[in-house]
Amino acid sequence: MENQRKGKGILIGILIVFCLLSGFGLRQSRIKQLIAVVSEYVSTEEGDRAAEALKEHKKQVEDTQVLADAVFEAGEKPTPEAVEEAQDGQVQPGEREEAEAPEEPEAPDGQEEEFSGRFYYMYLSDSLKVVYKEVYESILSGKETEVSTLIKDNLDIAFQCVLNDFPEIFYVSGYHYTEHTRAAETVKLIFSADYTMTKEEIDAAQIQIDAYVQKCLAGMNSSMSQYEQVKYIYDYIITNTEYDLNAPNNQNICSVFIEGKSVCQGYAEAMEYLLQKKGFVISVVNGHVENGNRHAWNILMVDGNYYYLDATWGDVDYQSSEGTDTGIAKEVMPVNYDYFLITTEQLNVTHQINNIVSMPACVATQNNYYRKEGLYFEAVDKEKLGLVFQNAKDRGEATVTIKCSDDAVYGAMRSYLLDEQGIFSYTANKTKVTYYDSEQMKTLCFWLE
Repeated sequence: MENQRKGKGILIGILIVFCLLSGFGLRQSRIKQLIAVVSEYVSTEEGDRAAEALKEHKKQVEDTQVLADAVFEAGEKPTPEAVEEAQDGQVQPGEREEAEAPEEPEAPDGQEEEFSGRFYYMYLSDSLKVVYKEVYESILSGKETEVSTLIKDNLDIAFQCVLNDFPEIFYVSGYHYTEHTRAAETVKLIFSADYTMTKEEIDAAQIQIDAYVQKCLAGMNSSMSQYEQVKYIYDYIITNTEYDLNAPNNQNICSVFIEGKSVCQGYAEAMEYLLQKKGFVISVVNGHVENGNRHAWNILMVDGNYYYLDATWGDVDYQSSEGTDTGIAKEVMPVNYDYFLITTEQLNVTHQINNIVSMPACVATQNNYYRKEGLYFEAVDKEKLGLVFQNAKDRGEATVTIKCSDDAVYGAMRSYLLDEQGIFSYTANKTKVTYYDSEQMKTLCFWLE
């Protein structure tokens, strides 16, 4: 829709554009709404009067706060070109930025502490950190805020980073901005969050969230290593959550903590929320998986090294809902560890990251589940296999899963255990063994019962 008003040498243009991009299982849809772009036209004959009229009109429009609005629902990934432009000059934590960044406003007491350990904040350029803080403060205050950027993609990146870093902001679905322009150039952006709950509803939800968190964390103790803490929370979320595309509030932590049902975004934000309570650096990563669907998982630091973790793909319910059922019942093997603390190289086999910041390389392997639990094989070691199966039996486990170091070892292990039927050496009195294998992840899983 386009409306124009002309008079006294002044041209006012009003433009509304809607664009909806919906996503799968993620807070990735985005609605754009652009309203009221003001252009200046001054006739040579009535220049003074027109200028004065234009000035008065601008004041009236600003007073009514209806210059230009664009509405977003939780951060669709900007175009590659926009990301490249917005990230220009980004630095790694601790590095010095060559280009001079805008001077940051003095942070209120405790604000820097609030952002310390927030993953995306650490990886933003200094100028984007300012916008990030402005967005965060605006969301918490409930007041619209003029941001210190004129680039709309930068605002979008800052907003997505804030939501990825703060899973406790479960009551915001998106945002809209007011764009002030002069002579077709943007001169001001005003940010305002879109809230899905009233204060009373937020408080009620938080009470239920706190109860879940208290019950979950009560099972932990101070002697746990970082690996053990992550594994405990990973196991807890998966065993207490059902993957359900129709779950209410499935784009935030309420779905997991209150409903007990969610999709990938809910799993990832719940992992983040609980591990942040334990002091971990962790955030949500958005992207796509091999079937083209949008997806969410986590990046986190364990013992000083970054790893990726995908709790959704650790839940057998997810594989069943996606039509890739392995035949494993959740009662038999409630948790899968193929995507528990893995490297960038391992993740890239099936996942593609939407880079809104320059992601650190995840190369450490010492806290990978299979290595940590003695289930990682660099050769066909029959004695080690015997110990693995015996230990599983002693613990009353229903399945045994092992991982091979590369394709050659995987091929040799599969040949020995399956083709040569070596598996029956470790499953006494059994004439039939149920199993599944994953060439992609180089894992083999065997039922013991």
